[in-house]
Amino acid sequence: MSRQQVKIQPNLSTSKMPGERQREYTAWLLYCEAGSYEKTLRMWIAIYHRTTTEIPPIFTENLGKPVNIRTLKDWGKKYQWVKRTDLRLAEELEELKIKADRIRQKKRFEITDVFWTRLQMLKKQMQKGEIVTVAEIKALWEMMRTEWGESIGKTQIEHGINPEEQNPIIDSLTEKLLKIYRQERDEQRRRNHHKKS
Repeated sequence: MSRQQVKIQPNLSTSKMPGERQREYTAWLLYCEAGSYEKTLRMWIAIYHRTTTEIPPIFTENLGKPVNIRTLKDWGKKYQWVKRTDLRLAEELEELKIKADRIRQKKRFEITDVFWTRLQMLKKQMQKGEIVTVAEIKALWEMMRTEWGESIGKTQIEHGINPEEQNPIIDSLTEKLLKIYRQERDEQRRRNHHKKS
């Protein structure tokens, strides 16, 4: 192979590539929106003649007069538009996954916070001598587990959770809940016993 045949390809990037002018980069961004060279050219012409509405400023400021389809294809080949578009989609998908994980984490925190707040209210009721039933505590526990997507017994929630993969924090919370309940129940029995005596 001669030196002319060997082209060193720069690393792919969704930002401006080495040697890529702003106009070429902006054309690639438009290509990402359009999905093909032909659609990119049609959109560029519409942007240039201002026959389309709601145009992001980056396109109106950086594209200028439309080029021909051959130039677009040359830029696409030179700067690997197809591969870069795939990379951009993968990056956007990863960002969406991260956002979804944050939302799920926040929801789990909020659910646990509500659970503990309500549990403390039940504990105060018990300390005042008011009756708190096992059914109330069980309903609270089941509600939290269901909201977390966890099993509430020997059966699994419909979307199927593997018991081995369940979070040990939940089991710890369950143990603490049962311990608090038993302590308060025993204390309530002692108080009731002393009242009768």
